[in-house]
Amino acid sequence: MTQIVIMALATATVSVTIAQSSAFKWLRDWTNDVPVLGTLLSCSYCLGHWVAAALVFGNDWEWWITAMAHETIIPFTIAWLAVTGIAALISGAIGRLHGER
Repeated sequence: MTQIVIMALATATVSVTIAQSSAFKWLRDWTNDVPVLGTLLSCSYCLGHWVAAALVFGNDWEWWITAMAHETIIPFTIAWLAVTGIAALISGAIGRLHGER
């Protein structure tokens, strides 16, 4: 459970930083010509799904290979969705602290 919370905090931090901070405005502006990427990088919730997937996969990639060999990805999916959900709550709280709706 501790790993899920840590990955959720990291997911929220990375996704909010990329989607909202001025440090990554150049990246968001650069990807605006590609609607899918522009939307993805401007939405911390949307980006959080992909960041969470990378963190969950990267956290235990050897398990992932074993799980795929046995055709079961349910634990990965549960962990991914848990991290994404908690990160969304954290991102929302950060947004409210900054006066966003």
